[in-house]
Amino acid sequence: MQNIRRDPDLFLNNTKLPVIFDEVEYAPELIPALKRFIDKNKRPGQFLLTGSQQWGVLNTIAESLAGRAIIITLDGFSLAEIANMTNNKPWLLHWLDNPDQFLAHPPNRLSLPSYSNNPIKRISEKPKGYFADTGQVCYSQMISSPEAIAAHPLWGALFENAVVSELRKQANLISTPPQFYHWRLYSGAEVDLVLERDGKFYPIEIKAKSKVTSQDAKNITAFRKLYSHLNVQKGLIIAPTESRYAVTENDWVMPWDCVVLKKSS
Repeated sequence: MQNIRRDPDLFLNNTKLPVIFDEVEYAPELIPALKRFIDKNKRPGQFLLTGSQQWGVLNTIAESLAGRAIIITLDGFSLAEIANMTNNKPWLLHWLDNPDQFLAHPPNRLSLPSYSNNPIKRISEKPKGYFADTGQVCYSQMISSPEAIAAHPLWGALFENAVVSELRKQANLISTPPQFYHWRLYSGAEVDLVLERDGKFYPIEIKAKSKVTSQDAKNITAFRKLYSHLNVQKGLIIAPTESRYAVTENDWVMPWDCVVLKKSS
């Protein structure tokens, strides 16, 4: 580390490529040297930079290497990946020793901006917050089984959090992921998720109930009416149901595991 910080240009010129630099935020002197090196040697894939601390510093690094680097967010394991894992409980228990510190770490929080592309002032522009790891939240609430979570007063919020988190993980695997928004009127009407991609809008509600009716699509209908000039696609209600079915002409219910685990319905 001292050699890198003392003369980063010399270090790079004598390093066998490709190379991985872990926790790169602890050697900020390396970034301008990387920029100079890349400008002279434009072959892609020479460096892999990783970091997990000091979120503000990492953003600064990303801005410094604009046009020279591709930024990839490494999410936690998806539910589909976890389903294929072996038993790692001893390791997990050690990792969860300090849940408060984990939950307070900026990368573990998700913030969805409000969709408010409308001159009407009755739309809330406040972002909506989620946690990246719903399991960590459950651990902090002393929830350790499916039976416990189903009876917990936070069940609805936790279910919504889990679905949003999983959808974000899946979206980050796409080369051009959709934009994630939420939508809410001050009067109370709210759509949990609005995805925008290629000029199309996909309103999504998340309901922690096994019986979904047309009443549960009323906020999607309100969104569609308010933005009738936009290309709003069929609405989707994600819920713990057994099968998919239509609740209105334009809105469908989809079982949660078909979405986050990609099971057939």
